[in-house]
Amino acid sequence: MVANFADIYLSGYCIPNFPAGGNRHEWMYNKIVQVGDEGFKFDLPEWSAQVFV
Repeated sequence: MVANFADIYLSGYCIPNFPAGGNRHEWMYNKIVQVGDEGFKFDLPEWSAQVFV
């Protein structure tokens, strides 16, 4: 789970050293996302959270 508790839109937010590359399922918006070997980059809107499984 990743949460943004600020009023700033985080474009291209990166989580380095994500446990492993490959596909993940984003639970709340029901979409598949690709995680690269260099880390996980995604957009995180203001006051939001995303759950990846």
